[in-house]
Amino acid sequence: MTREFLPDDPKPKVFVDYAPREFRAIRLAFGLSDEKYLASFRTTAKERVSAGSSGAFMFFSGDNSLLVKSLKEKECRALVDMAPAYARYLTANPHSRLIRFFGCHRVRLYGRNFYFAVMSNVLHSERHTATITEKYDVKGSWVDRRARRPQRGDRVTCAECDATYTFDEGDTPVDSDNDRVSTDDHTVPQFPFHVHRPDVVFKDLDLERSLQLPRHIAVHLHSQIVSDCEFLRDIGIMDYSLLIGIHKCHFRTPRPGNANGIGTSTDFDDVFNRELHLDGPNSGVNLAPLGDNEVYFVGIIDILQQWDWEKQFEKAGKVLLGKSARGISAVAPTAYCRRFQARCAQILLGGPAPENLDPDCEVDSKAVNVKETKSRPDSKNIKEMAMTNLISDKA
Repeated sequence: MTREFLPDDPKPKVFVDYAPREFRAIRLAFGLSDEKYLASFRTTAKERVSAGSSGAFMFFSGDNSLLVKSLKEKECRALVDMAPAYARYLTANPHSRLIRFFGCHRVRLYGRNFYFAVMSNVLHSERHTATITEKYDVKGSWVDRRARRPQRGDRVTCAECDATYTFDEGDTPVDSDNDRVSTDDHTVPQFPFHVHRPDVVFKDLDLERSLQLPRHIAVHLHSQIVSDCEFLRDIGIMDYSLLIGIHKCHFRTPRPGNANGIGTSTDFDDVFNRELHLDGPNSGVNLAPLGDNEVYFVGIIDILQQWDWEKQFEKAGKVLLGKSARGISAVAPTAYCRRFQARCAQILLGGPAPENLDPDCEVDSKAVNVKETKSRPDSKNIKEMAMTNLISDKA
């Protein structure tokens, strides 16, 4: 689908909507009508460049429920190729933890093509305004999987107000509730007692504990994650991550409320003692159940990387440098899936660490122990998931 807009411009821009039927089916399955989808972007917030290796540009919708992220052309092609199978899987599995892509587009500006996707914000809840005090990006690998802490003098982004400030390392640890104060002279009007906290995404080696969930909920969540990553394995995807956002119920920070800038705060004590079920099929949010003192936001992100020659070359290069072939992120989809399942079992069920598992064993999705398997179990027929390339670059 191609639409031209800005007719008064002598060089008209062209907007391309890829796989519109598939992504519209996903939107409707999760309660996002066409009108609501378009209305979400009448105002935007939190524009920033990704802190990851991709350097992608991203911004959030005004209500923070949707995220727009720039894509490389090969990522766009991968998303459109997987769209039919992906749409079938999500609509059949409404409790999936996979990131929900709601649209894939291209716009031509100034003679260049820009690709971007619209997706759900894993760390957003329509039920509560949660301050995310910890974020983890978990892959299951362990080589070079420790986050870099900000150093004195670094320019960092505040996790609370999204302002950029100069980091001062003279106060409290980065991962505490009372992180560094800003060395800037100005203050933020709507945060009268605001203390800047650097927006750090921690990695596998930084997460040294399990999530505190009731056993039956942990088993249910892990079982769904196992199903999700087996789907990704079957369509040849690897290098995805489990994004975990943690809100500590005792930690409250005033948040900007309405347009007049008056701050509001949310008290989580009233939900502290009740179980919060996994989101329903029409909620479109990724709020996981409550732990003893925490709310968890859980989703599988970065699901567009295929096991291509670049990743195979990356693996060969790292192995030649003496790094563990089992511990690096760049491994084939089957091995990646098995290792990812093991790490999730460790986080949710208290299972063994991935590096301590036999390479030929699989994690039981309903138990802490692992079972050895000599052959792979039957999975969905990959031919039925044959991906159709819908990208047409004629525009």
